[in-house]
Amino acid sequence: MKEAMSVAPASRRLPLTALLGIFGGAALGYYAYRKYKPSGRQEQEHPHEEHEVDTSSEDSFPASDPPSWNSGHATRWED
Repeated sequence: MKEAMSVAPASRRLPLTALLGIFGGAALGYYAYRKYKPSGRQEQEHPHEEHEVDTSSEDSFPASDPPSWNSGHATRWED
């Protein structure tokens, strides 16, 4: 009976390779998060250029309106 009790807790433990896989995956996830997260500096690098584009777009607004929509079926009006 003692032998069965001593074997049961050992079988519930995670193998070393599983622990290494868990910690390795967590480390890779943390590295990817730190490397590819937006830093906020990109927003502030070119604020003047973005403002210039927005201003030019607003100034040319009437010229940038799309043509009015039609159905593509011409009807002829007869008087």
